[in-house]
Amino acid sequence: MTHGIAITGSGIICATGSDKATVADALKRQRSGIGTMQHLKSTHTELPVGEVKMTNEQLKALLGVAATLEISRTSLLGTYALRQAIADANLTVEQLNGSRVVLISGTTVGGMDITTAMTGVPMALKMPKVIKVNLTGHLQPGVNAKEVILEMLRR
Repeated sequence: MTHGIAITGSGIICATGSDKATVADALKRQRSGIGTMQHLKSTHTELPVGEVKMTNEQLKALLGVAATLEISRTSLLGTYALRQAIADANLTVEQLNGSRVVLISGTTVGGMDITTAMTGVPMALKMPKVIKVNLTGHLQPGVNAKEVILEMLRR
């Protein structure tokens, strides 16, 4: 049985914009998102950074998240982009409830949550369901670990 993949929606938030059109325009105009730190809390404000031009509080307000809830910036940014992707697919969160949906999140701030935790900032992380898979044998020449993971997801 062959199954296809349908990419129905996408979203983005980064230092050059908070939606696909703005980011595409920045790329076309070769506009950089690197600048002085304004929204992140750090003692190293002299360093140039590529930061999203919103505070965590502004992101929480846009997402309808309680201001008192401790949530990582990575989670806020991912949720913001995810909401765009759902809207881009002409869907609603309510329509997705109970459906079999695969969401792929690509991010370049994977270490941001770890960095936040190492600085002692309190944060809440929701743990996904974890399964253990034991693999035995050897990889065939030219096959790498990423291909094994993709094949496991396919099955």
